[in-house]
Amino acid sequence: GEQAHREYKEAISQGHGAYLMDEETPDVFTVSVGNLPPGAKVLIKITYVAELIIEDEAVCFSLPGSVAPWTKAKALQEETQDKVARVEVDDAQTRSFSAQLSVEMPFDIRSIKSPSHQQHVSIKTTATKAVVELPVGSDLGDGFQLLIQLAEIHVPRMWVEESDQDSQSQACMLTFYPEFEADSSVANEVVIMLDCSNSMKGSSIV
Repeated sequence: GEQAHREYKEAISQGHGAYLMDEETPDVFTVSVGNLPPGAKVLIKITYVAELIIEDEAVCFSLPGSVAPWTKAKALQEETQDKVARVEVDDAQTRSFSAQLSVEMPFDIRSIKSPSHQQHVSIKTTATKAVVELPVGSDLGDGFQLLIQLAEIHVPRMWVEESDQDSQSQACMLTFYPEFEADSSVANEVVIMLDCSNSMKGSSIV
């Protein structure tokens, strides 16, 4: 929030190295890094929790390769400090990536695949666990997608986490993907009407 922005500006003005991460939307983040020495390398670790969606009876994990142009432009134009020159990183030259994913599911994994990187992904599975790897230098392209089919995807599941500071404080998350027995679908008719009478032409009445 505002306090993080103030601390970032103070660190930059004092000549210290600092970084700032902003959440532009629930799934778009912007990272600002300041006062890097010449030739320095930076490792930024981000930990977050996201809900996985269900697509065609499969759990879907997606890592987008790009965002909408107006979202990117807004993020790059944000003024986080005014003490040093700002450099905007063009991701067109930095889209090479690698990935190592550890998957643990509550039920047996029937299949796991990556539609976006079928030829380059390496997948090793046991009954309920899997390790997915993409080698260094892989092309992110439009994004990375992983689909996981489970033996019992419709069974409700619950996770319980205890607080590190207070053992009496717990958080629970319940998830379920209901299954409905529906009758055969009935053909629907969609009617689109276009008004070509120019009745809305002219100045506003109100």
